[in-house]
Amino acid sequence: MRKTAISIVAALAWLCPGAHAQANAWDALLAKAATWNYDQDRGPLRAITVELQKAQASAAQTRDIERRFLAFLQSGATTASKDFICRQLGVIGSEASVPARRTWL
Repeated sequence: MRKTAISIVAALAWLCPGAHAQANAWDALLAKAATWNYDQDRGPLRAITVELQKAQASAAQTRDIERRFLAFLQSGATTASKDFICRQLGVIGSEASVPARRTWL
């Protein structure tokens, strides 16, 4: 059963290159945000906000972004950028985000 599910997911990823491109776009956005500090231009943060607003129409995309945000909070990103991402989790996060948000707020 598990092998079948993995095969289906792999096939969908191969058949839907847009999903892969979208994942790469989020990786790039989060990489730019990871070095952000309060005294810098908020451009990378605005880009995340815009893309997040677009993604909220899809529950699957929102969950994927939540997973990425939670991983971001465990990364070596700046405290300022983690603060921003934590606040975004307050908008889109599920119960899975609660422990991480408690750590950062």
